[in-house]
Amino acid sequence: MFKEIYNLQMRNLERLGSSMFLALLMVVPTDNSQTIAPLMLNEVMSGLAAVLKSSLRKGDTITQFSATQFAMLLPTINYDSGRMVMERLKSKFYARFPSSNFILTYRLGPLTSSGTPDGGSKDIDG
Repeated sequence: MFKEIYNLQMRNLERLGSSMFLALLMVVPTDNSQTIAPLMLNEVMSGLAAVLKSSLRKGDTITQFSATQFAMLLPTINYDSGRMVMERLKSKFYARFPSSNFILTYRLGPLTSSGTPDGGSKDIDG
């Protein structure tokens, strides 16, 4: 479903000349040598999904990309507002899991009408 929505959004991007950003949220343990217990990972990712669903706009698209990652399409934003969105999501995640042993990081970059990240993008690690 995410791929179909992505393709539709990319056609709109090309037709309307608007902007869209792709974001990737990653949950990692504070100690990189640790592995995350499956039950704990499930709880954390379910909690993150709830944060995303309650915090994003109706037109934003999310999918669980892997066991520890969510991908999001954020249409009609610019880099600064996209970064504010991602920082707000991080704050809400840490409010929900205040004493967890996890770090929420992200990467954010613009998509061009060709469907690829812009070569001059400002990818960030959040």
